[in-house]
Amino acid sequence: MASGKHGEHRKPSRGDAPRETEGDPIADYREWADHRYDPGYYTGGRLPPTIRAYQKIFKPRDKKIILALLILAGIVVVLGTIWPLIR
Repeated sequence: MASGKHGEHRKPSRGDAPRETEGDPIADYREWADHRYDPGYYTGGRLPPTIRAYQKIFKPRDKKIILALLILAGIVVVLGTIWPLIR
């Protein structure tokens, strides 16, 4: 029997965990801890667990409303700063 081929059992490492660990926050943290210094690991749609948690708080409609309010607040601040200079 060849070494390292079929039939040989080994202890799985943390890197062997399935990629989709959506329901397990401990596994999400371990994945993040294992790959936080890998360049490009979190690019292309994969998000760190903390960012993923923030995305679940608001529905897409709520995000649009918050964005519109932030834009409106920014316009008010800019106009409030410029208005005294124009007068």
